[in-house]
Amino acid sequence: MPWRAPGSTARCRPRRRPPGERTALLTAPGVAACLGLALCLVGALFMVDTTIVALGRNMAMPILAGALGAVWAVGSFLGGLVAGGLTGRPRLTVRVLLTLVGLVALVPTMPPVSDPALPWLVGLVLLLSGAAIAPTLAAANIVLGELAPPERRTEAFGWVATASTVGTFIAMPSSGLLLDHGGPAVAVGAAAAAGVLAVLLTLFIPAKVPVPALRG
Repeated sequence: MPWRAPGSTARCRPRRRPPGERTALLTAPGVAACLGLALCLVGALFMVDTTIVALGRNMAMPILAGALGAVWAVGSFLGGLVAGGLTGRPRLTVRVLLTLVGLVALVPTMPPVSDPALPWLVGLVLLLSGAAIAPTLAAANIVLGELAPPERRTEAFGWVATASTVGTFIAMPSSGLLLDHGGPAVAVGAAAAAGVLAVLLTLFIPAKVPVPALRG
């Protein structure tokens, strides 16, 4: 047995789980909220994407949809480059809030609020709002990876893929319905509503990773 000086304090070690014991995943603090966040964010982004396609079609300029989508992607790429140079734990709520601001800013550029729409203005807003997309999605994945139990981490990201698919499944027909009956501004407004829900969900995600139980 290793010699220990009198009065020294034993190092605390994480409690080891008995063989075969599995840590709960969906009930782990913040994990369910992260999955809801993925659903809302992906749903909102697909609503905007569908709206861009519809805008180009309604203006009899199919190429406009591709151009606006490319501008949006460039904004996301630039935002990802900037965020990649930042240090420290990402502030998820702030990044989701910035995404929401971009969605809200897009509403007044769309018909029937702005009729006809100005392509250069829509492109400018997409460029600026897109800068928050990649940093937000990256932060959400980082936080989920920290919150999920290590032995269930792969499963956690599988659930994220499922939540994202459900968000797409909801967004595509919903945006089509809103485009037909309300116009692009209404569809983007629904995307902004999903963004509001995403911000609220971040309030249920712990700011710090819970410390596992220790024993002496």
